[in-house]
Amino acid sequence: MYRDYCPLSRAAEVFATRWTPIILRNLLLGAHTFSEIRAGAPGISRTLLSQRLRLLEHHGIVERHEGPGGAVRYELTEAGRALRPVCDALGLWGEQWIELAPEHFDATRVLWALSVKLQPEAMPDERVVMRFDIAQPERESFWLLIDTPNAEVCRRPVGDHDDLVVRAASAETLVRWHMGRSSSAARCTRARSRSTGRPGCSACSPGGAGRAATRSPPRIERGPPPRRPRPVRTLSPRRRLAPNARPAPSAAPPSLRCRFPVNARSAAP
Repeated sequence: MYRDYCPLSRAAEVFATRWTPIILRNLLLGAHTFSEIRAGAPGISRTLLSQRLRLLEHHGIVERHEGPGGAVRYELTEAGRALRPVCDALGLWGEQWIELAPEHFDATRVLWALSVKLQPEAMPDERVVMRFDIAQPERESFWLLIDTPNAEVCRRPVGDHDDLVVRAASAETLVRWHMGRSSSAARCTRARSRSTGRPGCSACSPGGAGRAATRSPPRIERGPPPRRPRPVRTLSPRRRLAPNARPAPSAAPPSLRCRFPVNARSAAP
């Protein structure tokens, strides 16, 4: 503990502890159960996650609700929802100043982000199975099962067919595609011969879920193209004047008439 009266120090004692920003990000993205929160934080132990959730509950950031059958759900309070701009700002800072590294390229993180960000109104009416094929560094496949109102990531085939197949050259390719850095990195194809109606393609559209931020960063919009210079107007050969010849005031069009004194002496101060 910092033992400092500064508001930043007091806030850091809660927010800046290890794994706490990731837990809050998962809650803001829509994870509510212990398993969902832990799935979005690979590497955290069950004991440490329980300690962090109790800490957030102690400070009035998270509420614990018990449902039928002993099911426990975690909901953000008003104080917890007020941390969304903090998480957004931290994610945008990381997007601008921290470069991606090989240890950041994990296909399972992308699929988890896709599953928790799916909104029930955006889900297809029927059950959809999406297969993600990753070619490098080692060939592997993952499945995203969308069965409204739930979505689940699987490492083994689900059923006897796939409704949609997403092929990526590498996990890095999939991460950059999901972050919106590459629109053609991953190739999406239908593997099913017959039409499925709503194949759930909206589920794999690139967005901001792969970021640490809870919202997508602003896109940089290009300005209008520069104006082309207007061509210089020249006189036709018939209207060319002899050397040292002065045209009559009415001979030239209004746009070419001289607006300054012709007599240099009268123009001098």
